[in-house]
Amino acid sequence: MIAYRIVEIRNGQPCSLFHGTDGSRTLPIGKWVKSNRKLVRDGRCSTKYESGFHVLKTLKEAQEFFDTMFRIKDNRALVKCEATGLRRKWHSKKRVYLANRIKILEVLQ
Repeated sequence: MIAYRIVEIRNGQPCSLFHGTDGSRTLPIGKWVKSNRKLVRDGRCSTKYESGFHVLKTLKEAQEFFDTMFRIKDNRALVKCEATGLRRKWHSKKRVYLANRIKILEVLQ
């Protein structure tokens, strides 16, 4: 399915914001990337959950999430991606999903 993700832009490349995959935070455009599924927690949050790529189902939800949940907006962008194996991140304040695999289609901003 099509989904949207917030990324950091480093050296012109989209990168994950926090956890890397296979030792790298760089997310290639046009190639499938599989998440390293493991037990993680967000920052100071004590809730543990099985990791995955954080995505939102609509561009509107992704833009609202970016606008309201991010203090640092420099070097950040929304990307459109294909995502598989979605499951709800239940403890999130917004309707965030975790994907097993993503393929970035394009950087939107």
